Amino acid sequence: MRAIREGWIKREDLIIIALRQLYERYGYVKYRLSAFEDYDSLLECKSFLRDKGVIAINDASGKLLALKPDATLSIARSTRATAKSSEKLYYVEDVFRFDRDSRTYKQIKQLGMECFGKLDPYLTCEVLRLAAATLCEIGYKWVLTLSHADLIVSFLDSIGVPRERRGELTECVRQKNAHQFSSLLIGMGFSLGDANAFSAIARISGDIGCALARVRSLAFSPRMASALDEIEAACDILEKVGLASGAKLDFSLINDADYYSGLVFQGFVEGVPRSVLSGGCYGGLMRKLGRDIDAIGFAVTLDELKRLMAPDGENDVDALLIYGDSRDYAGIINAAESMANEGKRVRVEREEPEGLRCAARYRYADGAFREV
Repeated sequence: MRAIREGWIKREDLIIIALRQLYERYGYVKYRLSAFEDYDSLLECKSFLRDKGVIAINDASGKLLALKPDATLSIARSTRATAKSSEKLYYVEDVFRFDRDSRTYKQIKQLGMECFGKLDPYLTCEVLRLAAATLCEIGYKWVLTLSHADLIVSFLDSIGVPRERRGELTECVRQKNAHQFSSLLIGMGFSLGDANAFSAIARISGDIGCALARVRSLAFSPRMASALDEIEAACDILEKVGLASGAKLDFSLINDADYYSGLVFQGFVEGVPRSVLSGGCYGGLMRKLGRDIDAIGFAVTLDELKRLMAPDGENDVDALLIYGDSRDYAGIINAAESMANEGKRVRVEREEPEGLRCAARYRYADGAFREV
């Protein structure tokens, strides 16, 4: 097999290759999903989907199917893990979701990894370490932000917010809109003190030590204290393995409260305005599926990296060979092969394709290609 020439491969593909090597180095096995889900089975877990819209189609037998809106849900349903035997998987898949901004469905490429079984601090920190290594592999300045789903849920439980009213409140937290959160909570009949107590927690972010100390002084329930203990245990290990400098705490972080039930995290890289990596613990989903095991994982949305992977002005090929009406096909093939062997990306066409970006153009004349 010939050596891989990095200049011939798009950065997205190089990142995928590097991350596959990273996950396999730690014993994660590639998992291949079908593009389709049984629609009725999907409805049973609809509350766990990040977006409620799915694309449904009928197959030849009349069975109703749906284009896969979520990779984790599909993998979770088929895992062979038990409380005594874990399973570690990764995937590179397309999912199909409704985009609220464009009001259209989009095909989104994701790369992710999942760990099923009985979680302990080691497994949790292994996944966090791989999340940090994933961001490093992308090659830009990065930050991994941490929080815990129970900080939000336990507060809303403690003051008695109905589940059907929580979506708009958590959206305010996600957008760091403390004023709107307080207005909504007071409008539901809760006190200004309740609103201020939670807003104070949600505004806390920053370095691990300072942020933990501040939020501990505001925690008012054993459940919140337990969530903070989990965060602190994970952060202690990250500190010992030299990754704490890239980690931050952000207690406004909410990764789909219906989906996650423990530690949650997001990854950011310089140059991209939104998170490129998102994950956490989702034991609640496993119990909804009738499995008494835990799970933790994350996904990288490769579409978010396109502005970093394909900067404006990058050429599609190094050399465009235009042969026009020539029938010297053997000579054309030999010329293309010669340039390719020099390390150039070569495209051969009868006429120049519209929109193709190339470093140099060559046209066939008098038995040879000449640069034009």
